[in-house]
Amino acid sequence: MCVTMEQWSDTGASDARVGRDIDRMPAGDPLGYLTTCKGCHTGMDGFRGAFARWDYYEGEAGSHLVNSLVHTNGRYGKFMNGVSKKMNHNEGVYPAGFVIVNSSWVNNARGPANSQMFGWRGSVSSGEGVKSFGETIANSKRFSQCMVKRAYEAVCRKDADIQSGFVVGLAEKFEQGGYKLNALFAEVAISRECNE
Repeated sequence: MCVTMEQWSDTGASDARVGRDIDRMPAGDPLGYLTTCKGCHTGMDGFRGAFARWDYYEGEAGSHLVNSLVHTNGRYGKFMNGVSKKMNHNEGVYPAGFVIVNSSWVNNARGPANSQMFGWRGSVSSGEGVKSFGETIANSKRFSQCMVKRAYEAVCRKDADIQSGFVVGLAEKFEQGGYKLNALFAEVAISRECNE
């Protein structure tokens, strides 16, 4: 999405889904959490549940992603009630924090601080699983603009302003063309902006 944590940090968003592994009194100061940690974790931890059924497995046969819905026989030992154990680890840091029990997620980055920057479209408040999460991200204006920025910087070896008319216009064309990356790279390569 071409956004730093500092840019999308929102201390005004709900921290109801911030996990048990996040200290609410870092270095003994609750203001540290409220003014810094909360701002980033409300967004990140809200999305965290989308990946609850996925984990990475390393074994004798190699390494690969495993999904608890497919690998139900317990062979991998990384899931508890269908949720990856990593989702609720370090529960002793703040036991009252949110416990992930399924693959639901909440978009806490849709408030006034972030709504315009991301340009959310469609149903963006919540969902279930990686697919709905990916669709929400891909359906935002920011995703298309970020793809243009990345293509421009890769091909032209110059920085691109994500809010420039060139980026915004090419992002709209990218969407209308069905999100084809090869066509986007070709458009960027022949653009006047790239060849100046």
